[in-house]
Amino acid sequence: MVKDRPQVEGLVCDFSHITLKEQKCCGSGKGKGGKGASEGSLPVTEELHVITFTLDYCYQGLKCQLQTSTLPVVIISNANQVSSAWASILWFNMLGADPKNQLFFSNPPAATWAKLSEVLSWQFSDATKRGLDMDQLKMIGEKLCGNVGQVHGWKSQAKILSGSRSL
Repeated sequence: MVKDRPQVEGLVCDFSHITLKEQKCCGSGKGKGGKGASEGSLPVTEELHVITFTLDYCYQGLKCQLQTSTLPVVIISNANQVSSAWASILWFNMLGADPKNQLFFSNPPAATWAKLSEVLSWQFSDATKRGLDMDQLKMIGEKLCGNVGQVHGWKSQAKILSGSRSL
């Protein structure tokens, strides 16, 4: 029985005795403890973290291990990092194939304008409840990128996605 909803039955896990263990990826950034080849090469807003929950389950002699992980998250220490962290997550969600790839920003892939404009329209729609039309996207693309047919790299688009560059 689920504690808060007695009408629902199922397996309930109570993580009251949780232990946090840090697992470092080689060159994952500036965090303490990592000794990778590119240590310190990523800004904190590009360090991706994955939280994994593991449960060792034993019931009437049947033993199994259940595991689930979060999508990558960015841990920040100041409110002024929110927009940059959000831009990192948007870029990762747009182009990342492996949800556990914490080294994505050590060599981030480029995006086409078509893909980038789709994400910008989605972001605008999320904030205003209305997406951008083709004329608006074309105007934004010309102002921000010059040639909208080009492929755009992370470094040139990070400022745009984080909102630190005005139109």
